Amino acid sequence: MDVYYWTLSIRAFLKSRIVEEEYHKVKIKDWSALMDTMDTVAYVAAVLLIVTIILNAITLIIYRDKTAK
Repeated sequence: MDVYYWTLSIRAFLKSRIVEEEYHKVKIKDWSALMDTMDTVAYVAAVLLIVTIILNAITLIIYRDKTAK
């Protein structure tokens, strides 16, 4: 069950960050801005994903240690 919430956290994070940024550009039909920022958005999303995984792993380790006692 814990793994479910862990993956749910990651999926929700990715969806909110990527979709929010790109949807606005599509909504206003700014295709050149979308193409210009695509690489940067992908890079930032990857960095934020790594940070999210690290934070979730730390939380999982702390939670596991508390329940093992």
